[in-house]
Amino acid sequence: MRFADPLSVVCSSCGKEGSYAPRDLVALRSRCLHCSSSLESIGQEMRGHLSDWSGYLAKIDLAIALERVSSLEIPDAELETLRTPFEVLQFYRSRPTSAASYEDLEIEALTWLTLARHTTACSGDLEREFTELFSVKEHP
Repeated sequence: MRFADPLSVVCSSCGKEGSYAPRDLVALRSRCLHCSSSLESIGQEMRGHLSDWSGYLAKIDLAIALERVSSLEIPDAELETLRTPFEVLQFYRSRPTSAASYEDLEIEALTWLTLARHTTACSGDLEREFTELFSVKEHP
């Protein structure tokens, strides 16, 4: 998305509309073309939406990885309510029909988290919310 189409934005300071590169907005580098005010609040809002989406996709990916290990599927409605990898693990722990032990699932979750985030994961990371673990700081 390096050459994404400009995004039409209304400046909160002067109320005028302008076209801005999404990359610059998310990087918090954009200034109003008319009054030179920072458009940081718009960029922060965009980061929030991107982090929500990124966290949601990560939750689905983790569920798929754990479904393979356990042979147990999480219903979509249940998955929607889970906010941390630990809560996903707790879902499996509460199901005696799982084909894998809790320890196997935890190892799989930590391995998946390490690969997904490109950094070594620890058990403390399992208690962090998906949106925090996969927060967006720059344009993807």
